[in-house]
This record gives sequence, structure tokens and C-alpha cells, in this order.
Amino acid sequence: MIKQHYFCDADGKEFNPEEGISTIAAMIPKMNVKLEKQRLSFEGNYCGSCSELILNFIATLKNELTTTNTPPVAK
Repeated sequence: MIKQHYFCDADGKEFNPEEGISTIAAMIPKMNVKLEKQRLSFEGNYCGSCSELILNFIATLKNELTTTNTPPVAK
């Protein structure tokens, strides 16, 4: 019987896929304070805990975008 070994692309540790595995491919264009282009990319196979961290980070970027693009409310 052939046993497959899974390694997380984020931390490099071997993990059991029954504990959670995800394949994430994302590229997020962003500009820094100096208006320089930045690319944040995530591509690979991740264990459950690392994939949760990456998805939370992407959600933080999304929330940051929605709060900065919200028009001011007149009082």
C-alpha cells in the first residue's frame, strides 16, 4: 500500500489530511501608502490551521477595503 505524505506550503510541516486540507490560489492587488503596486499571492496546499489563518488574513483585507471605500455619512 502506498502512503501519501502531505506537507503544508506555509509552515512546511507534515500533516494528516483528515484534519483539514485546502488548496488556495489567490492574487490580491493592493497599493501601499506611497501608492506603489503590491501583489499578495497565496498558492499552494495548506493544513487546516494555516488555511484558516490565510483566509482570515484575506477577510481582513476585504474588510479594510470595504471600510475605506465607504462614503462618509452626513450628520
